[in-house]
Amino acid sequence: MAAAEVSLIVETRDTRGSGATRAALVAHLSAQTSLSDHVLERQLPTGDALLVARITAHGAAAVPDAPPARKKVVLDFLIQRKTAEDLVASIKNGHVTEQAYYMAASGRPQLVCVVEVDVAAAVGDEEDLGERVSA
Repeated sequence: MAAAEVSLIVETRDTRGSGATRAALVAHLSAQTSLSDHVLERQLPTGDALLVARITAHGAAAVPDAPPARKKVVLDFLIQRKTAEDLVASIKNGHVTEQAYYMAASGRPQLVCVVEVDVAAAVGDEEDLGERVSA
């Protein structure tokens, strides 16, 4: 038996955005039989996704001072998704710095940025920008 059931909480405003790949994320994940009940949409104050564990009865009984059964615990990871084009635009207009600030202020120790599609194509001939994106 599992000590906890983990769910992926996905930001609703992001998945309902204009990009087809963003709108398809929840549908794709939910179509996976093992994930269908563990992908939830919610409005998040920052980031695009995070992981939440719900303690099972087995997990609550496993060790002394374990959280009680059914308690929800936000796990360490906060995830930001960006297409390569969005990442480049966010670096150019400074929005990525603001997003990074709010993600860091969330207190989650593991901040992850998942970049979708081809970064090199999005950067083009701008060498300086290519170095900033790679950093």
